[in-house]
Amino acid sequence: MKTKNKIVLLLIAIVLSVATMLSGCATTVVQQGEKTTDTMQALENEGRQFLAQIDKTNASLQAVIDPNPGDIKTATQAYIDNVNSIQGMAEKLGKRADSLKANKEAYFAEWEQTNKTYTNSQIRQLSTEQKQEIHSRFNEITDASVGLRDATNAYLSNLQDIKTYLQTVPATQGIATISDHAQKTIQQGNTLKESFTPVLNLIAEVRGEISTTPQQ
Repeated sequence: MKTKNKIVLLLIAIVLSVATMLSGCATTVVQQGEKTTDTMQALENEGRQFLAQIDKTNASLQAVIDPNPGDIKTATQAYIDNVNSIQGMAEKLGKRADSLKANKEAYFAEWEQTNKTYTNSQIRQLSTEQKQEIHSRFNEITDASVGLRDATNAYLSNLQDIKTYLQTVPATQGIATISDHAQKTIQQGNTLKESFTPVLNLIAEVRGEISTTPQQ
């Protein structure tokens, strides 16, 4: 049975239950769920902005090492500005991911407490199964995200090293000697994008499954 169909059955069961004491707990679960999906939406949006910034940063680095970069000073400054921007985005994204983890844990803890209040064993079982299914979907996100933070930090570290090098070594000499490392870093960024995209897509998919409001 699809997740959304199970959610409908669960909601119907709750409405039909005569135990009015459940209403307050159910509302709390819904509110925590909405808080979680709001965080997922923000993480998805910020994640896609981060991917766009990878493209901009890589392009500015390519412009620096281009054999005919034109104005070296301008190209280098554009790269420095992009490195500063992507570092800020990455920090914000990391905090958002930590916030999602905390919200998710609170969501399932509240759901578990609500399950303990059911007097109807069939409704309790239906709710428990739904909780387990949604929890497994979050585990899919966790599994798909393995290594992403380390890969992001490695990419940012290389960008920062190149930035520092270009600010230290005379321009012409610096560009000539850093070219190979820069190309590897650009490829590193492209690989990071390829790893990030399916995770963001999965977050959007799971968010849609547990959202209590219509999707746009």
